Amino acid sequence: MAEILLQGQELVKQFPVQKAPFTGRVLKNFTAVDGVSLELYRGETLGIVGESGSGKSTTGEILGGLQQPTGGRVLYKGKDIRTLSRQEYRDFRRNVQYVFQDPKGSMNASGRIENILAEPLLTLQIEPDAQKRTERAREMCSLVGLEESVLRKFPGELSGGQCQRVAIARALISEPEIVVCDEAVSALDVSVQAQILNLLNDLQKRLQVSYLFISHDISVVNYMADRIAVMLHGKIIEQGSPEAVLQNPRNAYTRQLLDCSFANKANRRL
Repeated sequence: MAEILLQGQELVKQFPVQKAPFTGRVLKNFTAVDGVSLELYRGETLGIVGESGSGKSTTGEILGGLQQPTGGRVLYKGKDIRTLSRQEYRDFRRNVQYVFQDPKGSMNASGRIENILAEPLLTLQIEPDAQKRTERAREMCSLVGLEESVLRKFPGELSGGQCQRVAIARALISEPEIVVCDEAVSALDVSVQAQILNLLNDLQKRLQVSYLFISHDISVVNYMADRIAVMLHGKIIEQGSPEAVLQNPRNAYTRQLLDCSFANKANRRL
């Protein structure tokens, strides 16, 4: 049985949407995540799919420690991340990395790619030697299929596909166990999407990294995932293998996602 690396147990996330004047007492909450339980196993890709506002990105941020849940808990290798020691939490931060939808927006526009790639090695206290950080950045460029000349450029000088390759290299430079890919290809052209998805698959085979892959496009999730969880209104309404979820969906919402995906593909061919 594969090891469970990351687990969410009955996760709840609420945001205040109405407060009393003067006292600031919360009068009304919006529940973005409502009782979500998920497990991510070593070496697998778990896909979370749902439309905008379904709670999928918030769930990913909670699992990755970027947001605190209102209720429930996140376990990393069986331990509640809120009880980790300083060293254990540093290990957690090193081993859970992110690739976001807008790679340029997640980078320092005035920083050269070399420094952007090397930054995690410094902030996570992995490599104090500047020359070795540069060497590692060069290695990562090659790993994701970028020319070494990219290291001297700024984010604004790169295409969307090149920037996403840099974002992937930055996420992997700390040699993490888990990468959260949050709409990592949705902003890219279809042909570039395919290149990035194939790159992610190739890197997973080489590095044995686990992916939490979040997308609104069920066909993309199907291509990437070993298991799929469908979210609606903050809840998981269906989960299982791609074959079970896509070939015999139990929920009408899952069928709607499938119909939308097929319709979008047909429109692209016209």
